[in-house]
Amino acid sequence: MSLTIVVHGANGRMGQAVCALVDAAPDLRLLPLTRGSWPASIISPAVVVDFSLPPALPALLQHCRSAGLPLVSGTTGLDPSLEQAMQSLAAEVPVLWAANFSLGVALLRRAAVDLARRLPSDWDCGLLDLHHRHKLDAPSGTARMLAQSVDAARPAGARATDVASVRLGEVPGEHRIVFAGPSERIELAHHADRRDLFAAGALLAARWLATQPAGRYQFDDVVDAGVD
Repeated sequence: MSLTIVVHGANGRMGQAVCALVDAAPDLRLLPLTRGSWPASIISPAVVVDFSLPPALPALLQHCRSAGLPLVSGTTGLDPSLEQAMQSLAAEVPVLWAANFSLGVALLRRAAVDLARRLPSDWDCGLLDLHHRHKLDAPSGTARMLAQSVDAARPAGARATDVASVRLGEVPGEHRIVFAGPSERIELAHHADRRDLFAAGALLAARWLATQPAGRYQFDDVVDAGVD
């Protein structure tokens, strides 16, 4: 049975990448949504994949609640009220939000957290967040997630992670984490070569989320499930 992928924000960069992959997948059915549109009916089973902007989220969350639709969202820059609204929705339908849908970034975070736990407090940590010139949020959602994960794992007395954001050209995304001690340093880096890797990760999450009960999920849950 085909899974309907309702793409919210279909005209955006990520939305277009998701639509292209859904079109090419024999097990998926595409339903693209543009600004202000919402279909009268949706063929089940279905999952909403959202890459839009924060102002568009309240209406989307209400539609998901009314229709009982699972939601995969990669929209970043959420304020506390939107975070709370998403948490409330998760009591009724499965909701998976992630700042990044890359397997490589998920494993980068785990490696960085492991280092953060093991290194003494006199080591500093810095993070470079590099993206294309069109990206509005700085630091990126991924950079904030990585920095928060590292800081939560650091020993008492360690300095907070210093984050530097650069926006230039058409770079899909690069994150570099540097741990520097008194006389040595360790660097971890992830380079996104193409935007469709994030779209592929979002669809991986959508296929997995379609079979989950109501609740709040992370991309790490998909990684841990070993979904192909």
